[in-house]
Amino acid sequence: MQKIGEDEKCPTCDRNYSSATQVDTDLKENHANIFLGLQKLKSDFLGQMEHRLSAMIDDVMDNLHKTEYPERVLMMSDPSMMRDKRKATVPGKLPEKEFRSRPSLLTEMLEVPHIRTIHHIFIAVLCLVMLHTILTDIIETNTIDLGIQRLMDAFYKPLTTLRILISIEFFALFLLFPSFYLWSTHRLNYNQETRRMIDYGAVGLFATFLVSFMYFPARALLQDRLIGPASSCLVAMEQCRLLMKMWAFVRHNVPKALMFDHKKEVTIRGIAEEGKVGEEKDDSSPSSGLLRKRVKTDETSRTRSGLDAEGTTSPLNENLHLSGPALNGPSRKVMGKQALDSWISWDDKKSPCPSFSRSSTIRWNVVCWNFAQVFGCIFYANMVVGKACALYFSKFGLPGHPMTPSMLCNAIFSLMLPGILGLVFGFYLLLHSWHNAFAEMLRFGDRLFYKDWWNRSSFSDYYKTWNLIVHDWLYTYVFKDAWESGLGRRYKVLPTTLVFLVSSVFHEYILAFSLNFFLPVLFILFGGFGFALYFKNIEGSAGNVFMWVGLTAGTGIIVSTYSMEYFARINCPTENEGSVLDFFIPRTLSCGAFQWSQAT
Repeated sequence: MQKIGEDEKCPTCDRNYSSATQVDTDLKENHANIFLGLQKLKSDFLGQMEHRLSAMIDDVMDNLHKTEYPERVLMMSDPSMMRDKRKATVPGKLPEKEFRSRPSLLTEMLEVPHIRTIHHIFIAVLCLVMLHTILTDIIETNTIDLGIQRLMDAFYKPLTTLRILISIEFFALFLLFPSFYLWSTHRLNYNQETRRMIDYGAVGLFATFLVSFMYFPARALLQDRLIGPASSCLVAMEQCRLLMKMWAFVRHNVPKALMFDHKKEVTIRGIAEEGKVGEEKDDSSPSSGLLRKRVKTDETSRTRSGLDAEGTTSPLNENLHLSGPALNGPSRKVMGKQALDSWISWDDKKSPCPSFSRSSTIRWNVVCWNFAQVFGCIFYANMVVGKACALYFSKFGLPGHPMTPSMLCNAIFSLMLPGILGLVFGFYLLLHSWHNAFAEMLRFGDRLFYKDWWNRSSFSDYYKTWNLIVHDWLYTYVFKDAWESGLGRRYKVLPTTLVFLVSSVFHEYILAFSLNFFLPVLFILFGGFGFALYFKNIEGSAGNVFMWVGLTAGTGIIVSTYSMEYFARINCPTENEGSVLDFFIPRTLSCGAFQWSQAT
């Protein structure tokens, strides 16, 4: 073999060296590309994470801002903000009440300068009316009254009124709630036949309680006739409010108590105790894990069914929520606390565990301003409506002051404007200022107590948007129950008729026991003509004009007729004063104050 010299080169070695150098260069390039790719991936990932995190934080901050300070846009521009019903989760059921955090419509509208100017005009007119009253009183009587005496007569005997109010609150809270709690928890300790007898007895006691709750306050108002009409109106309205609250409480929670399975509760308790013993003996045993899983599944299904779910307290309102009974000690204590919390809540949801956002703080300046507007509306209505009624009917029934048909017609049309103003004052006083003041103190988020009823073109829309608190109660516990029971499927008009009947009776009840006489003018106008107009629909501006004409004429007739009867009972005393018969016989027709033919 030929020996290669040291200074001679090997071709094979050169090729191997070149290949190794090329591989090393490729690896370095690949490493550099991978590193650059990782750097780019890192920068892209961090950029996307920063973008997503920033978007999430902005979204959370926006939601918090909306919760604490609702949007400054009018709810009328966003139809979803005006929606107060949601589709039922069960097929074949009617929509249910939906709560969300939102302000009252007028609260937002008054932030618009043009609408706020109208509010200022009413205040300016009040100042002018006060100035006119002051000058008239100084010229005629050398004193300044400002209608204060009429207010004192209207709110006469405030301590007696307070005593009656405390009594009905006591009966509602300390009789119905404990009785329901005892019935719902202890009925399960008996067999099926005894349980059925207990249930029938509970129904009879509840009916007796409702009748007594309506009878005794009404009797107190009739016996003590010196209570002012405004004070009597407070008692009658609070009585109806508590009656609605108690009915909603029982109607919402009785089905849960009746569906509760005693045997299932005992079975779950036995399984839980067995599983606890098994865990102490052998915690790693598969059977113990199976028992724990079974107990957890049973408790979860029981919670989802609303039988042992913890409710969230809420106002209107609304109304009541109470979890179903449980037999074990801790659950019974929790249930009692939940039930007591729900008794004073506003919630009227149908879900087993209702919850909705509440404001974090109480704005006491808002509370004080709303209460100031309440007193301002009372003072305003007294000076406008009270003074106008006294002007036309204060001498009705006195000898030498007959009422002719022309005078009656003139009085009715003259009182239409003060009457519709009284309607607006009552709406702003009760449905806006009063409810918003208490909603602010109770930190209740949903303040949609009414909708834009003034823009409606039909009486059917007006009834549904005027007072949402009463409308929601009538819809949930009268119309919805009647419809889902099968009554509405056969005769569609019957649930609506039932709603008008209940509403008319209670409206007339409030007026009758506020004024201490029965004159069914409101019942006829609302339950008769109002019911007929419910099915009359005129589109557009013509319908809105027709609605306002009907409201104005109706309020004029109501104010005139009830004012005549009120002053007739003052100016025309009878021998059977204070009797039940006298309560139902109109003094307007029996005192001979009408002169149907013009004297020549």
